[in-house]
Amino acid sequence: MKAEQEMPLESRNGAEETKKSQKALRVRGAAGKAFLQTLGEARMLDRGDLSLSKMCILLVEDSHDLIDKISKSLKSHIDELYIATNGRDAMAIFDQMRPDIVISNVKMPIMDGISLAEHVKDTNPDTPVILLDTHSDNSYVTRAVSIKVDHYLFKPLELDVLIDRLNDCVEQIKAAIERNRAILAISQDAFLLGEYKKTLDLAGIISISDKNSLIKDANGAFLSTFGYERNEVIGQGYELFLDKKTSQDKINAINTARANNMIWRGGISNVAKSGERLYFNLLIVPILDQNGEVVEYIDFRQDITSLKKSYFYNEFTGLPNRKSLLRDIKSAILPATAILDIDDAAEFRILYGREVAQKMIKFVADSMQSYISQTGVGRLYKLVGDEFAILVPDYSDCQGVREYFKGVLVHLENQEFEMGENTLSVTARVGISTAKDLPLNKASVALKQAKREYQSFVIYEDLADYHQEMGKVLNWALRLKKALRENRITPFFQPVIDIKTGAIVKYECLMRIIDENGEPITSGEFIHVAQMTWLYSQMSRVMIEKSCRYFADKPYDFSVNITAREASNVSSREFIKRILAKTGTARRIILELSQAEQIEKYKGIAEFVEEFRMLGCRIALDDFGVGYSNFSTLANINFDFIKIDGSIISKIDSDRQSLAVAEAITLFAKKLGARTVAEFVHNKTIEALATKIGIDYGQGFLYSKPSEGVIDKQ
Repeated sequence: MKAEQEMPLESRNGAEETKKSQKALRVRGAAGKAFLQTLGEARMLDRGDLSLSKMCILLVEDSHDLIDKISKSLKSHIDELYIATNGRDAMAIFDQMRPDIVISNVKMPIMDGISLAEHVKDTNPDTPVILLDTHSDNSYVTRAVSIKVDHYLFKPLELDVLIDRLNDCVEQIKAAIERNRAILAISQDAFLLGEYKKTLDLAGIISISDKNSLIKDANGAFLSTFGYERNEVIGQGYELFLDKKTSQDKINAINTARANNMIWRGGISNVAKSGERLYFNLLIVPILDQNGEVVEYIDFRQDITSLKKSYFYNEFTGLPNRKSLLRDIKSAILPATAILDIDDAAEFRILYGREVAQKMIKFVADSMQSYISQTGVGRLYKLVGDEFAILVPDYSDCQGVREYFKGVLVHLENQEFEMGENTLSVTARVGISTAKDLPLNKASVALKQAKREYQSFVIYEDLADYHQEMGKVLNWALRLKKALRENRITPFFQPVIDIKTGAIVKYECLMRIIDENGEPITSGEFIHVAQMTWLYSQMSRVMIEKSCRYFADKPYDFSVNITAREASNVSSREFIKRILAKTGTARRIILELSQAEQIEKYKGIAEFVEEFRMLGCRIALDDFGVGYSNFSTLANINFDFIKIDGSIISKIDSDRQSLAVAEAITLFAKKLGARTVAEFVHNKTIEALATKIGIDYGQGFLYSKPSEGVIDKQ
């Protein structure tokens, strides 16, 4: 990466640092060059030429510490970095240098990050913008969504997450370049006025009109494109071909250009005699006499219908795409928008291959289209992946919406997809929204809820409980961020007892938050919210570091919880290694992986186990018997301890099945050479039964509640 560069527009407190690092600046970023090239300039960059290392990035931040932190992190990743410490200077840098990506703090002096992002998107919608915020302010988030900010990250910032988002931005830039290349290619202006006679051939779609805009002549390409005979168009005005959806502003702009003897060019849609909508690049050139008076107008059209349709239609199914859906929603009166996702489509593709999967997608499209044609209600769209959308432009009531989409699903399930000698019934889940505001977002939320609850369909507006739950999640997320910021995440310790001898063999470190009144909050109240966000990774690191430092000078073994996601994350693993090396606790720590999540789906778990065992660590499988528990996990990964979930242990004194399950797990663990731990031992009867079936260790309120310190006596 070249030296970090800042235009001489920075705020005064950063001027000296800037002068030291300032060198000759590039004209603009690599992607910016590609966007701004004209027909006469060098070729556009190939898609393969672009990578994060070639990006030019504008960083806007008023914290010099964070500037330094981000700059050092980006040093090995990017080509060039511009820095501004307020929004006004950043705008000036952007206008002059056209960086490829903009990273900006939301709350900035002089001009805030949202206003800067709005300027960037107004100038070039294809420039990715990443906003950084210190807390979740709905007003800022709403504004960011409205101006189509690409990513919104919260501080404290995880640099590896920032790098991931920057790589996402590079992919966006590549896609934008491809799109602009296509548009540029079809907009080449081959209609030079000096070549007037040469343009009047069959290769161009050309018409000539008098000064009153009545058609005098049209070439063969014009007539064949619109489907008219010559005598049907001569003497007609262009209202004959006018698309009723053409905006009045565009019509006024064309009339104003004609009235002022000016050239007009732009995109326009016309309607053929058949009723088909056609799309053109249109150039209207006034031909003047020697007195500057208009003699006639020549209209040059370049047919871009197929390109336009590829922009608004899915090529494989021929259905309108997401862009068409968003356009149609705007003109709908009372829209009901639904997203339909085919069940198990990914597994189907893996099992039967891409070719058969595509046939199945086409089958679903044809089946739903036939239902829509039969009912005469709705329009079908193809979204990304295995998703479709249906728009009912004017629904009368939610009950009608329910019955309609029930009919869609029943019709689909009744169709049989043939695969050679076999047939398959295709099922799907549907998320529906009757909102005009952000209907796709809300339908997507409803779809996720339908999948989560195994329902055929869910209407977003029925999710009162969901909205309430999301409010709680947001409230807890803010509390967790504050607790992290104020260092109120702390471990409590609960002893694990040798059931036979009664001796303490180790301690489990349990996460607690100390509230504003100094009272501890147990993890059961917040852990599910933390795991829904990136906050959990930070909280887990705090727990690991504090636990290791606490036991560094104590003679006890201790265990800490780690999720499968963290265990498979290289950055998290390196962090744990550093803490173990600093505290010298590798041979006394036990890392507990929870079976409440499906650890088999995370790559590298077996490698994690062996990697940390080589350091002297021991590995435990936590919560076994619930969630995604299965004995193949025990057989495939070598665990030192297996902790039987408290929901099983707490009932072995009253439920024979729970006792049988606990005994089976214990027997299997012994055959594998693993020790067993009974959680939630709360009375002597449970302890006696645990001893009888061969469980090695016990943990629970019978022995001790979690506390802020360890128990000195055994």
